[in-house]
Amino acid sequence: MGTALSVRGALGGAIAIFLAVRTASAPLVARHAARLVAQIRPRVECDSAFYLLFLRLVPLAPFWLVNSASALIGMRLGPYALATLIGVVPAGFVYAGLWAAAGRVLTTGMRLDLDLALSPSVLLPLVRFGVLALLPVLCRHGAAKRWVRDD
Repeated sequence: MGTALSVRGALGGAIAIFLAVRTASAPLVARHAARLVAQIRPRVECDSAFYLLFLRLVPLAPFWLVNSASALIGMRLGPYALATLIGVVPAGFVYAGLWAAAGRVLTTGMRLDLDLALSPSVLLPLVRFGVLALLPVLCRHGAAKRWVRDD
């Protein structure tokens, strides 16, 4: 139940921020950062869902920043929502499990140690999922380099 609620909240919040940034910030970005967006967009346009999935699975950047950046580079809502959904499910299981464990620790009177959240048993599966999400991108770039080299 905790995972379902976590995923629902994360997906709903992500879509709301995405749409708000896209709607409210588009004129500002067009005025002040058009050149930067024009440089970034072609590089990530083809594989934007895979990059987003990687960022969802491996917590390298704040959630709000990933939402905002996705909207600002012009990512389409469908691929954004799907990659976000797929990306938050594993994290939802991890977070729900961590909070359930924290609840058990607190009810037994033990000391709550936040090192558990940063332990390899929690972070390594997320990193593995993230690398898996980037495999299509890496394969595509590897194939492109081989194709260019063969000519």
